[in-house]
Amino acid sequence: MLKLGAYRDCQSGAAVVEAVFVFPLLILLGFGGVDSSLLMLQNHKMENGLTAAGNYLSRSENPQSLETKARRLATTGQLTSGGTAKITGWGANDVVISYQNTANPDNGGSRDYRGGDTIKVARLTSQLSYDGIGFLKAVTGGSVTVKASYEERLIGDAG
Repeated sequence: MLKLGAYRDCQSGAAVVEAVFVFPLLILLGFGGVDSSLLMLQNHKMENGLTAAGNYLSRSENPQSLETKARRLATTGQLTSGGTAKITGWGANDVVISYQNTANPDNGGSRDYRGGDTIKVARLTSQLSYDGIGFLKAVTGGSVTVKASYEERLIGDAG
C-alpha cells in the first residue's frame, strides 16, 4: 500500500499526458486558422478583381462592348489575354456581368437619385469552389464555395 501512495504524488510524466490531450486541439486550431485565412484571401482577390472590372465598365460609353476585357481585368488584372490568373482556376468565364435599369422619375423638380430618367448599374458576380488545404472541406463535410459580387453605377454609358 505504501507504494500506491508514492505513485499518487508522483509528478513525472504529467506534462506528457497533458500534451497528448492538448496537442491535437492546437493542431486543429492551427490548420483551421490557416485554411480560413486562405479562404478570406481568395474572397478578397475576387472582390478586388470585380471592383476593378466594374470601375472599368462604369466609365465606358458602351460597356457591353468591353465585357470581355472587363472579365480578363477581374481575373488577371490585365485587359489583354494571356495574363496569369489571380486565383488558380478562376477564369474570365466565371465572371457574370448583368445590367439593371432603375427608374428615376421627376417628382416635381426632385428625383430619388442624381441623374436622368433612368439610372443604369452594372452588376458583376462570380463564384469559385475553394480547395485550400482541405481542412474546411473536411469540417463542413462537402465543398466550400467563395462568392463575390460588385455593383457600379454606369456614368459613361451613352445609351
